Amino acid sequence: MQTFVKHVATNVLNIHTANIARNVQRLVRHVQKNVVRWKLNFYYHSIILIKKLINHENHFNLKQMAQKGITEHQKEISEFKEWLSSHK
Repeated sequence: MQTFVKHVATNVLNIHTANIARNVQRLVRHVQKNVVRWKLNFYYHSIILIKKLINHENHFNLKQMAQKGITEHQKEISEFKEWLSSHK
């Protein structure tokens, strides 16, 4: 009888542990997606601000640096979008 009770208790504990692990995995995926969405939003708005800077600035070096920033942000945006589409 003790072996049976021990076996049942072990199975219940294993099931409970597996459920906790699944819930933690879901939570981690949810947090990762929210971080990526936040970064996307940040990059979108950064591009808007950089474009405004380019329109009002006359220094060639500054415009060149700003354009490089836009290109880098657009690359990051496409990578984040790809990641989000593969982690639905």
